[in-house]
Amino acid sequence: MSKARLAGMIGAGALLVLMLGIGARMPQAQVSNPGGSASEAQAQTQALRDLVAEVRALRAVIESYTAGQAQTQTLGSVLTVQQQRVSELNGRLEATRRELEGVSMNTRRLADEVQRSEDVTRRTQDSAERTRLEAQSRATREELERLNQQELQLRSRESELSGLQSSEENKLNELVDRINRSIAR
Repeated sequence: MSKARLAGMIGAGALLVLMLGIGARMPQAQVSNPGGSASEAQAQTQALRDLVAEVRALRAVIESYTAGQAQTQTLGSVLTVQQQRVSELNGRLEATRRELEGVSMNTRRLADEVQRSEDVTRRTQDSAERTRLEAQSRATREELERLNQQELQLRSRESELSGLQSSEENKLNELVDRINRSIAR
């Protein structure tokens, strides 16, 4: 409802109060002036009925306005909560991506290290040194396998969080659209 319409309704209510005050004094005036016509009395009665109807309409508008205010406040609170959800998911997604980037770098580094270690082991003639290098290479491969598993878990978590984030952003956009439609009414 526009402010101008609400102000008009309030003005009509004030006019009604004024008319009711005048109307309350009219029967006294009519008693002192018994010569008033019946059509004037009917006109006054109709005017009072119209004013009462206007007051009732004003009351309905005010009640509607109040209900709209409560709904708007509720939608604002829901919007805030939804924005917090999206923000929290964005933070979790970014942290997961940073962690994934670090694990990926370590995986590449260890893969290169395993390759170099195997090359050195093949070229080594000393059997004791070769045994030591092979043991070191096995430990590096085990660490590489652990990092590969961690990378897979992080990629899975990233995918899940990305889907959740997209879903929550869609909910936020729908809520904003709903608020915009509510405001446009």
